[in-house]
Amino acid sequence: MPKKAPILILLLAISLPLAAGAAPTEEGDGSAVVDFLGKTVNFLLLFGALAFFLAKPARAFLQELILSIEKTITETQRARKLAEENLKAAKKRLAELGDEIEQIKKDGEAAGQAEKKRIMAQASQEGDRIRSFARQEISRHSQLAHRKLRKHAAELAVSLAKSRIEKRLTDKLHSRLIEKSIEGIGKLYEDSRSG
Repeated sequence: MPKKAPILILLLAISLPLAAGAAPTEEGDGSAVVDFLGKTVNFLLLFGALAFFLAKPARAFLQELILSIEKTITETQRARKLAEENLKAAKKRLAELGDEIEQIKKDGEAAGQAEKKRIMAQASQEGDRIRSFARQEISRHSQLAHRKLRKHAAELAVSLAKSRIEKRLTDKLHSRLIEKSIEGIGKLYEDSRSG
């Protein structure tokens, strides 16, 4: 016999006497207590049967609902914990970004100073090279100008001497110089023969 059968038989046994007592008498008036008891038993039977037949699906539904709520709570707690961890990480990263920015600024300034020193040293070397080249060019131009000046001075001196000689050299002086030259050559010739 199935499990449900004894309960149904018990309910039927309780409801029969109530039903018999609730039947109208010949006089037509029913007892108020019996009427109340009949309604109560009917109420209990109806809701008892509903509870009996719906208990298992309702229990399963409620357990599913509880599991779903527990799962939602667990996921919400996990999401909250993850969000809090992300917030902490973001705050930490934000604090580190300030430090990183300061470090980048310091590194940039140091690199800028190093680059400035390198450029200044390179500019100094280039300036020294240009000055050395300029000195060499100036010396070369100066030597060239000195040569040209000496040459020009020599040309001027020769020209001046020539013009002076031409002014002073008269025919008489010219003849006398020629005679002296011939005498000098003659003496040399005699000296060379005697020696």
